[in-house]
Amino acid sequence: MITLFGAALIISSLNFVVALAEILLGLRILLRLLAANPAAPFVNWVYDMSEPLLAPFANMFPSPTLEEGAVLEFSAIFAVIIYALIDYLLVELVHTIDERSAEIKRKSS
Repeated sequence: MITLFGAALIISSLNFVVALAEILLGLRILLRLLAANPAAPFVNWVYDMSEPLLAPFANMFPSPTLEEGAVLEFSAIFAVIIYALIDYLLVELVHTIDERSAEIKRKSS
């Protein structure tokens, strides 16, 4: 049974992890769009850290090259949307489990 505190902790943890993933992917999208130098340490770090998050969506969509090396990475944009959707669904699942366990507890009391 999930307690109210437990449900809040699970939801906060889920939201935190997904927020970190979305921040990394958002930085990647922005850096690619601005044609940032991948040899720069920060840019390289962002690309390295976001690569595993992007792996399930890699090469899903074409990434058109714009002016002067700027790239619009649609796969990363799609990944951000999917991670947000997964977060929403998991949070709703935790809410449902929490409500059902509270209902069972009320009935057994």
